[in-house]
Amino acid sequence: MAISRGSIHHSIREDLRALFLSLLDKKSCEEASEKTIINTTNKIKTFFGTSEAVLFPYARTSLYALLSKLDIPKGSEILMTPFNIYPMLDVIKNLELKPTFIDINLKDFGPNYSELESSLSRKPYCFFLTYLFGYVPNMDYILNLCKKYNVILIEDISHSIGSKYKNQYLGTFGYASIYSSSLTKYVDSFCGSFVLTNDLIISEKLRSFYETLSKPDIGRIRK
Repeated sequence: MAISRGSIHHSIREDLRALFLSLLDKKSCEEASEKTIINTTNKIKTFFGTSEAVLFPYARTSLYALLSKLDIPKGSEILMTPFNIYPMLDVIKNLELKPTFIDINLKDFGPNYSELESSLSRKPYCFFLTYLFGYVPNMDYILNLCKKYNVILIEDISHSIGSKYKNQYLGTFGYASIYSSSLTKYVDSFCGSFVLTNDLIISEKLRSFYETLSKPDIGRIRK
């Protein structure tokens, strides 16, 4: 079964302009200024209506930062839907956590609802839910079960940015959410990611983690 990751949403002219800029002005490939970071995060927070947004270079980095800063006991189960890039699975395994999959349904491409309660009743530490193709699952049912079994919901909105459930954006229902703005995503910046949350404590931990990351490699940015 072929799974679409997205499509190109900028012109070849824009690509060539960015390439020439990267060759002529090395600063264009350096880390964004503090002013740019603040302006970007403020726009993201305003759009989604969350109190916090933290930028990262990749979605896999966002997930690693988030899971590592939650101080999850090693061996804990992470329930997830199966259509993900393999590095997300690598992140979970690297943190010595146990990935467990729940199949998707073919109506709204959310979790298989007939299996969801039994999966959550096993008390995984969190449910990493990846939305697909812009479809919106039954969030009331999902949230009620997560609350019933005290399971943290982490949303991946990389395929469904801007989608709403009962006039509320996906990405604002769970404890935190992740968006990948890499090439071919619906809103892309060639690379990049962000985490949304309303938890001030975890957002500060995420920013501290960001400060430990290496500076961007100019060659990789240009590529």
